[in-house]
Amino acid sequence: LKEQAGTEHIEVAVLTQEAVASQLERYRFFLVSAPTEPVSADFLNAIADFLSFGGSLVVCGQGNDSAGTAELNRLLDYAGSDLRIRDDLVTDDINNGGSPGEIYTDAINVESPWCGGISENQIYRQIAGASVTGGDWLVKGRPTTTSSLGTAEPVLLASEKTAGGGTIFVAGTLFCEDGSMEEPGTIWDEPYANYTIA
Repeated sequence: LKEQAGTEHIEVAVLTQEAVASQLERYRFFLVSAPTEPVSADFLNAIADFLSFGGSLVVCGQGNDSAGTAELNRLLDYAGSDLRIRDDLVTDDINNGGSPGEIYTDAINVESPWCGGISENQIYRQIAGASVTGGDWLVKGRPTTTSSLGTAEPVLLASEKTAGGGTIFVAGTLFCEDGSMEEPGTIWDEPYANYTIA
């Protein structure tokens, strides 16, 4: 993600939980992945302020991570969002990249402005991820994709507009991890849809 952002002349910074309150106002987008410790009240307040002034938030979960999922859902609730990450693991025994937890799907909502540049040949990739509820779906699993909670064709990425004019995106995994953001190997190949969405 950092490399792709650099080609677009976009600054990417890694902020600690403590630094968020003092530095977040400098940015328009903020990405949060599954935390390893509880998020602080200062962090929650900083995110709420950021969203109220038009900032956009990207929240990335992880499959079968009860503690991280609970903290991310607490953040989403505090932010006034209806989006949630489910405490599950999404798999696909047929449409995958070599293991059931590495999902490949072409069920992409190309009517959404966030997915408008995606071609019919691009696929979205999710690794060891959870499913998402609420908001407007951007990407979901194929008919062969299931959640460990029994849901077929679960939503993998969704969005929701905020009262401040920004957008909250929630993904079941860190959808912009390096492997999903790689440039294609040849001129005939297309990047993952993750690259185009990010």
